[in-house]
Amino acid sequence: MRTRIAVCTCAVAIMLVTAYSLSEAADRNELGSGDPKTSGIQKTAVSQTAQAIPLEGVPDRAEGTRAELNTLLPAEASRQMLKRISSELDHALPEVTSRLAMTREVLAGRPTVRTLQMLEAELSEIRERLRPWDKELDRQLTGLHVVFQRLDIIAAVWDATAAEVSRREGAATSTVARIATVRGEIDQARSTVVKWRNQILAVRDRIVDPSSALANSLVQVQSATETRLRRIFRVDRPPLWSPKVRASLRKEWKVGGPQQFLQWLQESGQYVREQGHMLGFQLALFVALGLGLRALRDRTRVRAEDDYNLRDAKEVFEHPWAMALLIVLIFTAWQHPLAPRGTGLVPAVLIAAAVLQIGRRFLVPAMAPLAWGFLVFFAIDRARDFLDTMSTLKRVVSLMEMVGMLGFLFWLLRPSRIANIPAQLRGTPFLRLLGVAMRVTAAVVAIAIVADLFGWADLASMLGGGVERAGYLGFFVFVLLKVLQSLSAFALVLWPLGLLRTISGHRMLVRRRLERVLSVIAVGLGTGASMWTWASTTERQTNA
Repeated sequence: MRTRIAVCTCAVAIMLVTAYSLSEAADRNELGSGDPKTSGIQKTAVSQTAQAIPLEGVPDRAEGTRAELNTLLPAEASRQMLKRISSELDHALPEVTSRLAMTREVLAGRPTVRTLQMLEAELSEIRERLRPWDKELDRQLTGLHVVFQRLDIIAAVWDATAAEVSRREGAATSTVARIATVRGEIDQARSTVVKWRNQILAVRDRIVDPSSALANSLVQVQSATETRLRRIFRVDRPPLWSPKVRASLRKEWKVGGPQQFLQWLQESGQYVREQGHMLGFQLALFVALGLGLRALRDRTRVRAEDDYNLRDAKEVFEHPWAMALLIVLIFTAWQHPLAPRGTGLVPAVLIAAAVLQIGRRFLVPAMAPLAWGFLVFFAIDRARDFLDTMSTLKRVVSLMEMVGMLGFLFWLLRPSRIANIPAQLRGTPFLRLLGVAMRVTAAVVAIAIVADLFGWADLASMLGGGVERAGYLGFFVFVLLKVLQSLSAFALVLWPLGLLRTISGHRMLVRRRLERVLSVIAVGLGTGASMWTWASTTERQTNA
């Protein structure tokens, strides 16, 4: 029973993420009464001949017109939508302006191919963040176009009625006054709708210029990337021992060293204050998931003592808070596309730390340093985002990182360390594949170091960055595989799968086959993602 409660707690916590995202999506899709799909108003030419209302029908039509005018006015949901978009723009536009300025500064320098590709991805993500707001406002304007058409028709009918009454003698004074009142209400409704349209246009105009600037910057970055890829096998930088490199380092540090870090701290602090509600939601979700997974861990420990099938599966629950952190960051990180540049270092390092905490339980002691190396080099790699406007310093840091990685790989591949691995494990396909991958990585990193030393900075960035991303991805997929295998083993002994006679009678066979399927999927996923990373760069180079 306690296990079911813990599982339900985790499920509810995950559902909160989905509910939060769906609520925001619902808010964005709220169109108000002006949407032509929901208003039920037929588009009719205003120029058609308006039929005057018979005098005896004026009172009833007047009440019906008032009711219809109320439906044509902007709804409260639409007003809240516009208020929300305007508020979000207040937070987003300063960061967009900052990113555009940073893009111009990066392009004015000599960025590497990898820097340009990361910059292209960031600009595309920001542009996609602005696009839903633009679409919402366009839908509102489309609905208002139909509203204006309907107001023209209503006004034409009552204008024709007023003209007909003026031609008749002896019309009741009350009828004339009622017609004049309705016409005034029509004018007032039109004035309200015009003001509403102008408010929407004012907010939309705030999106147009940044969107156009982002599109232009994206084209410039793509063009610069293609140019650099076309010349990737040419010497594009002076050798690292050149006096020009030392002069460039001094200039970059003097212009943008400590000042850039202080500016990042200020922008990050302001962003945290503005996004306090979202960060609070993430913290609450983390606590809820952590408590639920902790309850599952305690329950699993008890069950594992009596059930051999759970002794390996319980390893994944030994770090419930790391798992909770990993789940929350993966499923909610997309909520912060406009965070200050460099802020992504924080969730990236937290994800790496969570993966390390979980993954090192599945490594033999002799290979445990590999997990720590993953965390250190991943953090260094992400920290280099701070140096995009200081290309020479970033080049030096990248070279030092690759030298450190090469030395680390040589240290791991020492025969004395390999001898510490139990003989029965040394022959497993996983460790054999890992050994081959580490040797290939060491060779590629060595080539990248030589290329960077002699001035082939783009080639060095492509080779070094490629193997780094492949290594990070491979370790992440390995941890994900172990987590899924443990969860599947755990599920086979719990309700409802544990009650099935087909599974309970052949549990070990089902588990082994399921683990093989998951292993094949993991290998395919890791290989495919790594090949896609390299293929995207190669394709860009070929097209260039």
